[in-house]
Amino acid sequence: MQVQFVRTKLTAAQALGVIQQALGQNASDAALRMVGAQSSVETAGWQLMANWNFGNITVHDPNTSNWMYQGSNPRHFAAYPDPLTGASAMIRWLSNTGLLPYALAGDLDGYAIKLAKAGYLGYIGLTDASGHTVTQTDYDQYKAGIAAQMAKLAGVSPVSLPDNLVSGIQSIPAAGMTTAQAVGVGAFIVASAGTIAYLMPARKPVRRIGRRRFA
Repeated sequence: MQVQFVRTKLTAAQALGVIQQALGQNASDAALRMVGAQSSVETAGWQLMANWNFGNITVHDPNTSNWMYQGSNPRHFAAYPDPLTGASAMIRWLSNTGLLPYALAGDLDGYAIKLAKAGYLGYIGLTDASGHTVTQTDYDQYKAGIAAQMAKLAGVSPVSLPDNLVSGIQSIPAAGMTTAQAVGVGAFIVASAGTIAYLMPARKPVRRIGRRRFA
């Protein structure tokens, strides 16, 4: 069911606290920083996160899952009722696609190689849905973006969420939404030398976990 788009911002410390809980107490600090870094890349530092979707994951079946639109992107982005459910969904996606072991090992190089093999941004040499021919440079830039965020998060200590956030938000049916309520902002990454820029392309689909599906 389509639900109302709701902006769900978190601080870096709060986001890491939720991701840490989703990963489990035995997860390494390196894993926390790597997963946190990709989540930060996907959500512009959790300032553009919507409906507790930590990785801009799309739903497998829009008829049986809650979902929302983000801006002009036609994909059905998953909508979660609370932070932990959203973070856990991202961890499950990483596990299902074989990426989680690289995060747990702190292996960013292997993580990036696995992303490319899985066609996360599209398959190298082929044209994606936006008409862009995917190159190794796309993956190098995405990896650089994650590395930059890992460095930024290195000094951030995870904290627990306030009770009013732990309790979550209610999913509100989309019927009757205003245009302003329905419009969100997507993000894709242009990264170089540790710099990440976020913007919403007017007509091209964003490159993000939102392109993937999870079971």
